[in-house]
Amino acid sequence: MAAPDEPIEHPLMEAASVEQQRYPVNDITNPIECELHVRAKNIFIHVAYGLALSVNHASTIHGMPIPPGYASITIEQIIGPNGDNENLEIDFIRGDGEKTLRDAHHGIVLWCEANIKLIGNTTAPMDPRSSPDYDNDDRDPYP
Repeated sequence: MAAPDEPIEHPLMEAASVEQQRYPVNDITNPIECELHVRAKNIFIHVAYGLALSVNHASTIHGMPIPPGYASITIEQIIGPNGDNENLEIDFIRGDGEKTLRDAHHGIVLWCEANIKLIGNTTAPMDPRSSPDYDNDDRDPYP
C-alpha cells in the first residue's frame, strides 16, 4: 500500500488519457520531416531528425500492434554532442534486436507522439490560380 504522501498510479486511467490526446502527427497522411525529442523531467531534448509516417493504430510494427500514444517514424539523422544520443535506448526493441538510436538508424521505430515535432510541410501547396482572389483573365501572372 502506498504511503499517504505518495501519489497513487492508475495505469488504466493514464492509458485512457493517452488514447484521447491528439497530436499533429495523428493527422498526417504522407511522410513528413520531423524532430524527435526525448523528455527529461520537464525538458524536451532534441535527439534526432526523422520522417513521421501516417498513423494507423490498426497496423503493426515488427508483428506487434502499435500502442496508443506512439507513432511509426524513421530515424534519419542522430544529432548531439560527441555522439551521445546514438546510445539513447528506444522505447521498443526492434525486430532484429536493435535497442539504441544507432542500431535503429534509417529504420522504422515507434516514438512517443508527444515527442514528435513536425517540421515538414503538412499541407499541400496551393495553386494561386485556384485562389478565389485570382483574377482569371488572359494574362499569365507567372511569365
